[in-house]
Amino acid sequence: MKSPLTVLALLPIQCLAQYSLVRDYSGSGFFDEWNFFGNADNLTSGDLFYLDRSAAASQKLAFVNDAGNAVVRVDNFTNVALNDKRNSIRVESKDLYDIGSLWIIDTV
Repeated sequence: MKSPLTVLALLPIQCLAQYSLVRDYSGSGFFDEWNFFGNADNLTSGDLFYLDRSAAASQKLAFVNDAGNAVVRVDNFTNVALNDKRNSIRVESKDLYDIGSLWIIDTV
């Protein structure tokens, strides 16, 4: 059985490496705590156009499937002309985490 993509953000309580669960990014609400950029690649002037959440879902680049698994994928099915930009996604967590935070990621 495949497990859904889950990101657990854990913050240290003490210096003795004790942690407590702060956020569980999983299931149908997986993308609720992420900002989608929704504009051209302005960092590297690359050949990408970052989609917003709605467009990313409609193009099946970022969505939650019927099994409740978050899916993030590359557009490897569209032919792009030489001077055009390929659609992609870029997400950033809405949450900020302290130095020393522990992330546990379970991907399939």
